[in-house]
Amino acid sequence: MYIVLCTVFLQHVAPSGYVGHIFCAEIFDKFASEFHAEESKRNLKILDMGCGTGLASHILKERFGYNNLAALDVSEHMLEKAREKRIFNRFVLFTSYLVVLY
Repeated sequence: MYIVLCTVFLQHVAPSGYVGHIFCAEIFDKFASEFHAEESKRNLKILDMGCGTGLASHILKERFGYNNLAALDVSEHMLEKAREKRIFNRFVLFTSYLVVLY
C-alpha cells in the first residue's frame, strides 16, 4: 500500500504544484538562522524524520546549502527513492515503535 501511495504522489501530486516541502524547508532555515550563524548552520546535523522521497531535504541541500542530512523512514521503498537524490549522508529504516504507557 505504501508503495502505491508513493507512486501516486510522485506521478500526480508532486508535479501538480505541491509546495509543502518548500514551505517546510524555508521555515526550518528561518528558524536555524535565529540560533546559528550562516556558516555554522550549514553543518548542523539534521535528521529528516519521515523523509519519504526526500523532497524537503532536497530543498535544504540545494537552496540553503545544508550538507549533513540523515534520512529516516518506515518504508525501505521511500528510502531507496530518497537515496536516488544523493543528498543524504546516512539512512535509517525505522522498524519498531516505542510505546510508553502512563
